[in-house]
Amino acid sequence: MTTKDILDPAAFAALKQAAEQGLLPSLKGHHVAFTGTMSMTRDDMFALVTAMGGFPSPSVAKYTAYLVAADPQGTSTKCQTARRYGIPIMDEETFISRLMQGNL
Repeated sequence: MTTKDILDPAAFAALKQAAEQGLLPSLKGHHVAFTGTMSMTRDDMFALVTAMGGFPSPSVAKYTAYLVAADPQGTSTKCQTARRYGIPIMDEETFISRLMQGNL
């Protein structure tokens, strides 16, 4: 499933439901931050992370597990902070793909 597939409201609802039922890998205890404009709304990304047991975060800190960025090579403050702390930065499609594969 690609990000475009998830953008379909029915597909996103099914993904969120699967996460809530524990059918997807868990993000339990992991903080995930987002930066930039993405295909999915920020609310949808936050809901997905929450459904998977993670904590959506408005900022990057030492405890942040992942930063999902519209431009992973960008120079935003969040990207710079993530690089300084050695936090993995990935784009939206990579994040969704890795979630689905249980590779986070």
